Amino acid sequence: MALVTVTALVVGGASLLLRDHQAPYASLRLERAEEIPGSLGFILEPPPEGFRPSISPAEAMRIAAGAARQPPPGVDEVLASVPPALVGVSGTDQVAVWVLIARSMCYFASKGDVVSSARSAPADQELPACTRKNLSAVLVDAHTGMALAAIRGYDVTGDWKPAVASQ
Repeated sequence: MALVTVTALVVGGASLLLRDHQAPYASLRLERAEEIPGSLGFILEPPPEGFRPSISPAEAMRIAAGAARQPPPGVDEVLASVPPALVGVSGTDQVAVWVLIARSMCYFASKGDVVSSARSAPADQELPACTRKNLSAVLVDAHTGMALAAIRGYDVTGDWKPAVASQ
């Protein structure tokens, strides 16, 4: 009986120790530096080793979507870091951020398109300014929960995904 108790304590303690050393949100962490396609040089970098965000990706999503509406479906969530100058923060250390990337955003080219979508396309067709290739990324500070930047991008392939750890 004592041997079973000791074994259970050792196994349980080892699993707690392993869990504490795993990076939180490991499957959402950016693995390598990469540019958001079509963003004119906005580069995301991996978060610091062992970084533990103060807010969850779900909280970041609520912040990015605002209180008045639901987050759109199919948003990619990525834990990354960016240089402070790119998001208007003072200091020299990289800023850890949740990057929330949505596709199929509509970018109209003229004022008439914004005022009257009927001028853009017939009701039974997709608007020409709305395409899966359009990207919109919102960066939320992973410590404070403050929305820091919104970036537009354009993915010529329509298939780009951030390089996150495989599960």
